[in-house]
Amino acid sequence: MVALVVGQVEAIVEYKRAVDHGESPKPVEQMALLLHGEGGTGKTEVVRLLRRLFREVLGQGSELAVASSNSAARVINGETIHSGFGLSGQQALTIAMLSGQKVSDEFVERMNELQAVIVEEVSMVPPALLGAASFRMCKARKEAYNCDVDLYMARGRMFGKVPIVMFLGDFYQLGPVSGKGTRSSLLQRESLEQPVHVRNGQSIFLDGVTHAMFLYETHRFKDRLVTPHTPCPFMPGFLKTMRQGKKFTAEQKRMVQGWVVRPGKNDKRLQDPAVKDGFEMGIAWEAVHRQMQYRAVREAREKGQMLLYVQAVDLPPNPGAFGAEHYKAMLQVPNVNHTGHLMGMCPLYTGMRVRLSVKLSAKNQIVQDAVGEVVGVQFHPREFEAPGSDWRVNKGHEAHGLGYYRCNRLPRCVFVKFDGFKEKFGFGEGTDGVVQVAPHRATWIWKDYYRDDSGERKQQNVKVTRYQFPLLPEKVRTVQTAQGMGMDAATMLLQKTLSMSSDEWWLHLYVMLSRVRVAHRVLVYNLPPWDILQRGPPQYVRDGVQRFEKKMLQSFEIAKQ
Repeated sequence: MVALVVGQVEAIVEYKRAVDHGESPKPVEQMALLLHGEGGTGKTEVVRLLRRLFREVLGQGSELAVASSNSAARVINGETIHSGFGLSGQQALTIAMLSGQKVSDEFVERMNELQAVIVEEVSMVPPALLGAASFRMCKARKEAYNCDVDLYMARGRMFGKVPIVMFLGDFYQLGPVSGKGTRSSLLQRESLEQPVHVRNGQSIFLDGVTHAMFLYETHRFKDRLVTPHTPCPFMPGFLKTMRQGKKFTAEQKRMVQGWVVRPGKNDKRLQDPAVKDGFEMGIAWEAVHRQMQYRAVREAREKGQMLLYVQAVDLPPNPGAFGAEHYKAMLQVPNVNHTGHLMGMCPLYTGMRVRLSVKLSAKNQIVQDAVGEVVGVQFHPREFEAPGSDWRVNKGHEAHGLGYYRCNRLPRCVFVKFDGFKEKFGFGEGTDGVVQVAPHRATWIWKDYYRDDSGERKQQNVKVTRYQFPLLPEKVRTVQTAQGMGMDAATMLLQKTLSMSSDEWWLHLYVMLSRVRVAHRVLVYNLPPWDILQRGPPQYVRDGVQRFEKKMLQSFEIAKQ
């Protein structure tokens, strides 16, 4: 693969030399390369090597590395697709909307300098977003490179005819979820009933890729908690069997059955410090939300800290029209993706590990999924106005017996020391990297169910404005937010949701199990039937992967030339 890219770089250099000498050479034909491999196969290292090559040979500003999420972008020291291509996170990605969107002189200048575009975790990129990125780049390079914006989805013309396009990813992962709650994949060509901008985005990948390479050997599965790091002999082979959809051996079944947590409190593995400090995952938000609350209670008690419950402030258009039971129902919506990424009841304590659910500062990389530690809370000035209500000084306060305190008013801010952040904002000695996180405002739709006069059950959608701190427990994850991560230990709830298909369930299970580096620190509840674990990936994934594996053979022949 490196030979292919180096050859393309040499062609670019030769083209530039010819132009500088007044010649009229034929433009370098675009190379669109897919590099596929599971986590730990070295995709990130390859990107770092090639980005350095591009900068040193083709010049600073010659490459752009993007990803669909902030967490994925941080891994490659790149940008989100929205940021890199000047897109708003809330805008429509239709052709009409993109056509009417202006490109600034600064954006045009930056796009014109590019010789290479790298898209990380492409399996998680929505087709419409991939298409929008190509459209924007074609529009910016229209004058300098004679780009036809109407052909932004065509092979050789996508991404403004840039000579090198690299897609990296692992399609044995969960694809992105659309606004309607359905999952999409760049491997699964949509029907003609789908909007044209979505189909064009898929065409960029399915029809635009000219070369493919697969990395099969992974280095993720090592026990990092011992020295030297010991390879896990079980996980690579087990996950390969899952991907191939083959039957497990008796030994594999024995190991998997050993992961199941024994009933009651007799399973000593739950008290293992590595397991307690490890991650927790679940498929359904109802389960994940409970895991978040339970973990906060357990850790606060173990660390001798007062657990604070910060209740969100929810404001519907006509607050007086709703009773206490309605506001309670709003707080109990478990899925934060439906509530503006804000919890109804946010647990906090000093020393708690948290992750951010919104972007605070792109410049300082304090964005979604940035992690850190709570170091303090600034309470509302009227929080303790009643005599004896301040549990901090009143040792007889009932909160000390309960172990928790529910705030009566929304605190002013939470102080969080984010990992890797060093700037000092004047909060006192030893507060380098401490950021003042204020309550965030988000608008969401609450679905209220009621009975009309005839007794028929009805639904009304209520637009609600929520105020809450954009913080979540760091080590409790849904499967979607766990993608791309490696874990030294994990406890998982494998029960599917009622409406989930078997194909979707398999993908969730594969992602969860493939996060953990060693088999002896996997604990599970609700082990699925063997036929689910052994069914293999959805057919569209098998077909798509096989299609690009065939293209890899052609790429090998080209690389040899």
